[in-house]
Amino acid sequence: MVRLPVFCMLACVLFAACSKNNDGNEQFLYGVWVKGNNPGDTLLFMNENGRHIFQFPASLSPAVAGYTKLPYRYQKKKLYVQLTTDAEYPLSSFTWKTEGRSFELQGNDLYPYMSSIAPKHTYTKVD
Repeated sequence: MVRLPVFCMLACVLFAACSKNNDGNEQFLYGVWVKGNNPGDTLLFMNENGRHIFQFPASLSPAVAGYTKLPYRYQKKKLYVQLTTDAEYPLSSFTWKTEGRSFELQGNDLYPYMSSIAPKHTYTKVD
């Protein structure tokens, strides 16, 4: 008779002690993320045909919204994009300012062909 309440208490303690994070949950990023008011200031994370897709501006001009779509993976608070069928590229500057609400990303991660190191940009999720 005493076993059931003890078991329930132990289960509750273990459940509360478990780490609750979003590692490996690509859906955690789904949505629209912006850094400004121009069309090229928008990033989009979505599901397209059963794949996790990261859409970002392909143009260096924030006024022009020509986008590129790449498969992505989110694991251990790191963001990876698949540049080719064989190669996955970590966006090494990806860091959370407020987890789930805003993150920073360096311009060179989105535009690796840039020759100068750009400042970090802060993207905020649009509800």
